[in-house]
Amino acid sequence: MMIHSTPVINGSYKKGTISIALLTAILVLSLIGTAQANDSDKTKVISSWRSDGTLYSMSDEMKFYAGFMKGTFFVKHNTGKAHYTHAALMNCPFSVQISKGQKGVLQGMCKLGSGDNTANAKISCTGEKENCLGKWVFTSGTGNFKGIQGESPMKIRVDLIQDKSTNNETSSLGRKTGSSGYLVIKNLRDNVDGSQGTPRVN
Repeated sequence: MMIHSTPVINGSYKKGTISIALLTAILVLSLIGTAQANDSDKTKVISSWRSDGTLYSMSDEMKFYAGFMKGTFFVKHNTGKAHYTHAALMNCPFSVQISKGQKGVLQGMCKLGSGDNTANAKISCTGEKENCLGKWVFTSGTGNFKGIQGESPMKIRVDLIQDKSTNNETSSLGRKTGSSGYLVIKNLRDNVDGSQGTPRVN
């Protein structure tokens, strides 16, 4: 994964970076809207996220990034009704292995929602920074989402953001590096029935 250096709720970032993120989100949302005309039976997800993290240089050929995605799960559902995960907070500790000349590997765990009703999912993908293809897999939940399961194809984009306040200093503890991107699921699958208003796991 060739992740280039080019933010999160409760974070502060430069206006230029915010503008790029907003433009990216608008572009992806427009693509999802276009696709819906041909895939009206699907549940589509877009989440623009930001992260603080640390970039570790393991060797001249490999780097390792560890961060924490923060974003919001926006869902477009074919029924026109609000989906039970729409506007849920998304928090995901994750890591990316970046090897020269090879595809990058991203892995992490995500929690949707807060309070008594949350859903947990494993994320993984392999590919270039703008086209990391993989899976979103629900693994567990609490409250109304206890017992949730489901696997969906997923795409993630990752851009690293240099923290100029550190003057790019590198130590054995790595270099503070922010990241941003978006997560797209074209057809979210799970075993939850939300037709009666309150979501229930089947």
